[in-house]
Amino acid sequence: MEHLQAYYTLEKHLEESSKFNSQFEILNAIWKLNKKNLSKALNNVHQFFPHYSLHEQSHSNNIVNNIESFLGEKRIKRLSPTNTWLILMASFTHDLGMIVFQDLVEKEWLSEEFQTYLNGLKYNTDLDLKSSAEKLLIFQNITKEEPDNPDLQNITPIEIRNAVTLVVAEYMRKVHHQRSAEIIKGSNDVFYDLANSFYSDQIPKRLLNLLGEVAYLHGVDL
Repeated sequence: MEHLQAYYTLEKHLEESSKFNSQFEILNAIWKLNKKNLSKALNNVHQFFPHYSLHEQSHSNNIVNNIESFLGEKRIKRLSPTNTWLILMASFTHDLGMIVFQDLVEKEWLSEEFQTYLNGLKYNTDLDLKSSAEKLLIFQNITKEEPDNPDLQNITPIEIRNAVTLVVAEYMRKVHHQRSAEIIKGSNDVFYDLANSFYSDQIPKRLLNLLGEVAYLHGVDL
């Protein structure tokens, strides 16, 4: 069921709060800049998660709208500007770990951890993952001495491409909450500059740490 957006929004509350207290003007300005940059960054999620529900800007907007519908105007107005900012930022940063670039895939593929994971998928109960892993292992294990392996001849390039997408997506999904936390806290330097470092030099470290914890916890079974 689609939720109607609250008339008095979290963004409006942050904006109004900054008018009455100049110390929150920076938070409001940082949110506006980050919303723009993070929206662009999240558009890259589909590269290795094309078969997932949307996890780009519209997903973040839906989270914000649902929170606003749940809280309602009276409770939104009771929020402090800092908590309002944290809710907005958390909605746009919790899935940053699902942004996966080709160089990361190439690096991870060669790691012992990924190869152990790939071999383990041969016994997975998910038949699509099991089949994908088997095809990739056949392709990966072909040597120059076996150029005419009959098993490989039955696998099409499209199947290999789909298998890579499915296997990498599942591997990254399991750790995306941890990657999100690392990105937010600045320890993932490969990605850190994509959103202008979230203008973190203007954000208190304690707030970045809180955002990182929110991102991490959303992928943990409690």
